[in-house]
Amino acid sequence: MSDTRTWVKASELKLADTIQVECSAWNFAIVKQVTEQDVVLFRPYGVTEDFSYSGGAICYVGIEEYSIPRNDRLVRLLERRELK
Repeated sequence: MSDTRTWVKASELKLADTIQVECSAWNFAIVKQVTEQDVVLFRPYGVTEDFSYSGGAICYVGIEEYSIPRNDRLVRLLERRELK
């Protein structure tokens, strides 16, 4: 495992790379799949209900999967892992 923290093209991403995304407070995603057209990303997220009660806020954690085009767009690579 190496910590690269560099900018790469989306077309250069590899499986299990960790990248920075700009979609929430938890702005990290892992490359789950790479196809000819897209890079499928996997990321956690957290939300709360829009009310509170005597025990505080009701919190949920989930997983989101979405794709970005496999093109020349630059993404910030935080970690690259070599899979076996």
